[in-house]
Amino acid sequence: LPVLHAYQNGSEEERTFWQQAMEEGQTGGDALEKAIRLIHERGALDYAQDMARDFVRQAKEALAPMPDGPQKEAMILLADFSVDREY
Repeated sequence: LPVLHAYQNGSEEERTFWQQAMEEGQTGGDALEKAIRLIHERGALDYAQDMARDFVRQAKEALAPMPDGPQKEAMILLADFSVDREY
């Protein structure tokens, strides 16, 4: 998701870079550094994190009708963990 966001919000030059990187498999030193820089510059990690948090919110809403219990609590904890973890 971060790469797609960086691609969609990048300049023409940046989109060309992403196309070449994906089509030709460019992963070497300079290409990797540029990819990381573009992802950060375009706010792609924040965007992906926001999307994940929204999916967690939707999942919790879907769980609301379920009776309270250990299964429901486990699903809520797992959803929260998936967006709160630091690694």
